[in-house]
Amino acid sequence: MMRCLAVGLFWLSISLCAAVPAEQGPLKADARASLGGEGHYWVGQSVPVNLDLRSTAMTFGRQQFDVPAVDGALVLNPESGAYKFSEQQDGETWQVQRYQYRVFPQRSGSLTVPAFEVAFSASAGYGKPEKDFRFATEPLSFEARLPPGAKTDVALVTTSRFVVEQAWDPTPTALKVGDALTRRVTFRAVDLPGMALPVLEVPRIAGIAVYPGQPDVQDTIERGSLDGERVESHAFVMQGAGSYEIPGAIVQWWNPQTETLTEVAVEPLQIEVAANPALAAAQAFDALSERPLLLVASVVAAVIGLVLSVRAYRAVRRRRLARAEQHAKSEQGYFERFQQACRGEDASSIYNALTQWLSRWGGDRETAVTLRSIAENGSEPALPDHLDGLQRAVANREPYAEGPILDGLLGDVRKQLQSNNDVPERSLPELNPRGHKGLGI
Repeated sequence: MMRCLAVGLFWLSISLCAAVPAEQGPLKADARASLGGEGHYWVGQSVPVNLDLRSTAMTFGRQQFDVPAVDGALVLNPESGAYKFSEQQDGETWQVQRYQYRVFPQRSGSLTVPAFEVAFSASAGYGKPEKDFRFATEPLSFEARLPPGAKTDVALVTTSRFVVEQAWDPTPTALKVGDALTRRVTFRAVDLPGMALPVLEVPRIAGIAVYPGQPDVQDTIERGSLDGERVESHAFVMQGAGSYEIPGAIVQWWNPQTETLTEVAVEPLQIEVAANPALAAAQAFDALSERPLLLVASVVAAVIGLVLSVRAYRAVRRRRLARAEQHAKSEQGYFERFQQACRGEDASSIYNALTQWLSRWGGDRETAVTLRSIAENGSEPALPDHLDGLQRAVANREPYAEGPILDGLLGDVRKQLQSNNDVPERSLPELNPRGHKGLGI
């Protein structure tokens, strides 16, 4: 029994000793930069650069580093947080935090990623003190090659998938001076950021004003895959009539997977622009505004012309008013007012207009035409009865509906009077002389 107890205590002590961790040595750390990929790179291709923060500690904190600029290349900052893994070195386990950023060569030849500083802290575990570290990475050099057959003066895109789309707003038909067109060209590629996609040159077209828009650049990162998009827009304002060509563009596409070079075209556009009469005056003013003295002279001439036009208008208006007044006082004017009154049924208005016409007919002659002389004229037998009817309507204050008939009868009498040149001229006698039954005696 005592022997079994002694053996049990022996193994318990062994297990307790094994459970006590050995004293850990001093924390170690370093920082390394390296190139990813296959080791050879094309112009425009994404070149991955890995930054590894390494330590024998268990945790990292306060990481700080600035991605350097690379001469002849675009640099895209780390697209996401670091991913962690461990590795063995000299029998020790090192924890690694890896950050990855991308470099896109824009020219062929040798390029260098400069050295840069990295700082972070590390700790042996929860509750353990932290230690600060600061390192400088080594410079990284690599060669970027131009794809076979590629032109140095044409934009180059290196990717496994590339799409170009062109759209016009509005549809370029029935254009006239002053109209505007907007062209939107969209570039899309995989494994490239939008900032690495082509920039369209602003065309110069005589007769068309061109206004570039702000590029719309977007990147989509999903599960480590990068898709870039860039939208270039230009507004074209038609300034003159005629035939025009809005130029397109050529982009070289190098597919590193198939090692094929393709030219992708942004198609040009042929348009016809018609004249716009509505803009002629505005264009004339714009042309004058470029010559201040001529503009002042034109304004002065226009003011003088306006003053003369106003004076001429007033003179014409005065003459027209004078002719209208003269016509209103003439025999014809009085007879027209009588005809107008006959279109109604107001007996008093018809009678007054008739007597006024008769008074005007004589003018300054010694004799004048009277109701009696008209009634006794004999050329219109029905006239006396109609005149009597008019007078009865006036006396009884009744409507008179036979005005059009009376108008026609007196119109015939007027024609006879106008053809008779022997009308005696004297002062106008009493309109209703005594002794005639039918005429208001």
